[in-house]
Order: sequence, then C-alpha cells, then structure tokens
Amino acid sequence: MFRMNCESSMTSDEKTEPVFPLVRTTALICVGIGFCLFLIYLNYSSSGEAGRFCAIFGTDCAAVTRSAFGSFGGISTATIGLRYYIFQLSILIGLFRIRAEAPELLVYAAFWISAAGLAFSLLFVYLLQVVLQQSCLACYGVHFINAILFGQGLILFVRDRRVADGQCLTGLFREPKSLAVFVISLLAALNVTFGASFLEARRELAAERGKLQQNLQYYKYLYAMSEYHEFEIEPADIVVGEKGIAIHQIVMFYKERCDHCRAAEEKLSAIVEKNDLAVYLVLKNVKHFTPRQLDTLGVGKTPTIYIDGKKAAGWEVPGFLNEFTRDCGC
Repeated sequence: MFRMNCESSMTSDEKTEPVFPLVRTTALICVGIGFCLFLIYLNYSSSGEAGRFCAIFGTDCAAVTRSAFGSFGGISTATIGLRYYIFQLSILIGLFRIRAEAPELLVYAAFWISAAGLAFSLLFVYLLQVVLQQSCLACYGVHFINAILFGQGLILFVRDRRVADGQCLTGLFREPKSLAVFVISLLAALNVTFGASFLEARRELAAERGKLQQNLQYYKYLYAMSEYHEFEIEPADIVVGEKGIAIHQIVMFYKERCDHCRAAEEKLSAIVEKNDLAVYLVLKNVKHFTPRQLDTLGVGKTPTIYIDGKKAAGWEVPGFLNEFTRDCGC
C-alpha cells in the first residue's frame, strides 16, 4: 500500500526524469575513500615517503594528521571520514536496490547525508586555515569531494523536491527492508572504524615501545658513563631490605615533605620488598649534607637515585631496574 501511494504521487512527466546518478555518486565517494586511505597511510608511514607527494604541492599532510586535530576521541579524522563514506555508499546502494522505482527518495537521502559531510568539511577547513594555519592536499581533496556531492544533491533536491512528500519519507524508514539497509550500512561503517582504529592502535603501541627502548638504551648509557661514588650507611639513614644479603644497593636522596620523594620511596620500597635478596634501599635526607657535598655528588634536586654507587637518572624507565632486581640465587 505504501509503495502504491508513493508511486501515485508522481506524474507521468516526473517518471520520465533521469534516475538518481548512482554511478557518478559512487565514483565520487570512491575518490573520497582514496583520499582517506592515503591520510590513514600517512599515519602508518614512518619513512616520510608518503608525505613527499603532498610536499610537491607545498602542503604538509603528515603535520596535519599528527596534529591535535588529527584525531577525535582516539579515532583519527581520516578514519572518521572513511567511515562516513562507507556509510554513505552502503546506504545509497542499498536504497537504490530496494527502491529503484522511487529514485526521489535517494535524492532526499543523498542530500541530507552530503549536507552533514559538507558541514564537517567547513569545520575542518576552518581548523586548517585559522587554527593550525597548515595546508593539506589530501584533506582539501576530501573537502572538495564533499562539496561536489552536496552540490549534486542540492541540484537534485531542488529539482525533485515536489516528487516525494513527508509521508513517503516517513514510510520509507518504517519499511523493514529500509531499516535493514540502514542497520547494515551503520554496521559496515562501524566495522571499518574498528578495523582502522585497531591497526592505528597497534602502530602507536609499536611506536611507543620503540621510544621506550630508545629511552632505556639512552639512560643505560648515562648510567654506565656516570661517576662512581661509594656510600656508607650512616646512623641517620633509613634502610629498607636485607643489606647483609642483597648484592645491589639503591641510595635515594630525599627531602622532607617532598611529594615526589614520597612517591619514589613507595615505589622503590615495593620493588625491594619483592626482590629483597637482590637489592636493598638506603634513604638519605639531604639536610644531613652540606651544599658543597650535594654539589659534588650531583644531587641538584630530590629525589636523586644512585644504584651501586652510580647515578641512575632513568631508574623509572621500564626495564632499567631489571638487572639490579634479578635474584642471583646465592
């Protein structure tokens, strides 16, 4: 009944008008998907080769994708754009297949979806030009595609707005087939987002691991090159652990009522309690030292940590304390 009512609202002249330009719209969306995939690839590329294409045109796409506005809610803007295009393409193809006899409904759907895309494009262009003051060739490509899709949708909307009334549009989304198309399109877009976000998270995790490894090697080098000092345990010192059994000594210079010192003491004490056969902790209050003594020891701020007589600036870097907390089995 619904289908007959919608068809009856069309005159014979209107039925002879061109159908919805699905092929052209699909081609435009595919170009937009290509730009989004290129931007996503920029996030994965560590060599900078991909960014040279943008540099030919005097733009820096990589700087934009890695800026503060390169992601929202932990999801890159390129992935959000890819999700938008997948949703738009899926819902238009789905509606075309189940409602080919009523292309005016596709016009309405295409117009409002493209209007949303253009609104976000205008926002991102503002962020590019005013906030970041950067240029991005691929980003401009995405925004240009959105503008074309909106222009096409607007022309079709103005031409065909008399064809479908509000009742037909409301009835469209009450049809089980139309609801299925909407749900499937949404799920397809969400799966694309999940997949791309998962890959991006893996890449970021690998990059962070690489940075941690570099930091670990750097601080190990500083430790190896630092000057050796021999520390005696004084009556005023606080000792945590089994100093007569453990083979490694950690000395921490602290200041009273120092929050950072208190946090470091708690962390080191927990490590010593777990590895009391390997390492023990000596807490030395800086008030028992003269400024000259502290300067000679290299204690410029608190807490300052020494391990086996050598300054350990990177003691908090994951993996740094591993060799000092390993039980020798003695």
